[in-house]
Amino acid sequence: MEIAVGNRVEYDGNRGTVLYIGEVPPTKGTWLGIEWDDPLRGKHGGSHEGVRYFSTIKPEAGSFVRIQKIKPRCKFSEALRERYLNNQGADNRLISELKEEMNAPFLELVGLDKIGQKQSKLDQMKVVVVNQMCIYEGDDNLHEICPNIEELNISSNLFNSWIPVSQICAQLPRLTTLNISDNKLGNALCSDDLKHAFKNLKQLFMSSMDCSWQDVMKCPPVWSTIEDLTVSYNKITSIGTLPSELFTGLKVLNLEGNPIENWEDVDNLGQLPNLEQLSLYNTGLKNIRIEENSFLKLSKLSLSNNKLSQWKDISELDKLPKLIDLKMYDNDDLKAESYDTYLQWIIARVANLKVLNGSTIDHEARRGAELDYLKFYGKDYLSVSLMSEQEERFIEFRMNHPRYDQLVQKYGPPEKGETENVSSALKNTLIALQLVGNGKSIQKKLPSTMTIQKLKTLCHRLFNLDSSQLSLHSISTENPDFIVPLDNDLRPISFYSLSNGDQITATN
Repeated sequence: MEIAVGNRVEYDGNRGTVLYIGEVPPTKGTWLGIEWDDPLRGKHGGSHEGVRYFSTIKPEAGSFVRIQKIKPRCKFSEALRERYLNNQGADNRLISELKEEMNAPFLELVGLDKIGQKQSKLDQMKVVVVNQMCIYEGDDNLHEICPNIEELNISSNLFNSWIPVSQICAQLPRLTTLNISDNKLGNALCSDDLKHAFKNLKQLFMSSMDCSWQDVMKCPPVWSTIEDLTVSYNKITSIGTLPSELFTGLKVLNLEGNPIENWEDVDNLGQLPNLEQLSLYNTGLKNIRIEENSFLKLSKLSLSNNKLSQWKDISELDKLPKLIDLKMYDNDDLKAESYDTYLQWIIARVANLKVLNGSTIDHEARRGAELDYLKFYGKDYLSVSLMSEQEERFIEFRMNHPRYDQLVQKYGPPEKGETENVSSALKNTLIALQLVGNGKSIQKKLPSTMTIQKLKTLCHRLFNLDSSQLSLHSISTENPDFIVPLDNDLRPISFYSLSNGDQITATN
């Protein structure tokens, strides 16, 4: 097995980069000094008995392995035949394993179930998944073996630069989707003369590759054709200035899992002319500041699982003229009286929002949210309405509630009586309901303002049911044959006219 310094290798399910080849006295024979992708797999930083043989970037991420123990590497065509011919196509077991190994966006994109059909002719295949096959380079005759590939997953292999990837893609003229995630491609980049290798590429997945944004910008010159880019779980901390000729066609960008704390670090994305969808899920985002005339086409945004703590940051989203679909789960630092109120305040602060956390906001839901918001802050509004516009409290109220005047024009100003005891009014009265699921029956008194989404979360905890597939139905005590699906997550339970003693059934 020919191995050189800089090669990628796999041993016992772990991948790493070879940094040393040779003897390690007092032992005889050839050892490989490897820096592992997972530093927990390592034992040292490249030294043995006081002698340094190599140096790891990550502390204690290195170890020595006998060259004979390294898993054999292979070419692309060998992996292709192994997976699709030797095994007579991908059976149900393989499909199940691949679904666990691959990320969900790619599964939706390539339609993995299509692979399950027995395929004996490689030249007819359009969707190919050869991840985790120890591929390190391509072949010269792929244009004859598999010329019709449109969607290709070569993630979690042993490529160490873009050059072998380019050589594979150059022979696949129909290729539109590429997943190169979990490969460490280093600093060896493609030259401009290989641009044709990616000329039809529309969707690119580059997750878990230890990339900074500067690394992404140095990648092959394909950005003018890319429409959908995933660079999740890398080392991107900020987005630099974008040359005007790059990313002109980009519509979807996934930055999930990158350590991006401030909106200013992604603000340059606002100048992308066609960006429609952006995911900043689990980035640690702490603030939002939308500049004028930025993100003009952004219609779908994910901000879930972040560290937002100021409601005025949510009001900033109202500056996005096309934003209609927002995900805002698990921002625990955004304080609200209840989860119901949390949803209402988001709806009230963002005027054009049509979908929140996957649920449609209909006319009644928006009206209710805006009226409750108007009343909740009515006392503060009335106290500053007679002040001079230069007074600090007046300025602070307008800054924290930029839509309030618009809501006053829409519904009229709040009256003093409406602002009294708003907190207790929001809770309303409790309804005694019988919750049934997974063979159990539990009686609970619940506030009528509780949303169906919150009720699903409660049933998930009580009955250990899969929350993603949970369905709720109500059964009236007065008319047991009358069963109503509770199918709008943003509705309060009062919307369904539930009464004391009614039954709620929870099923998957």
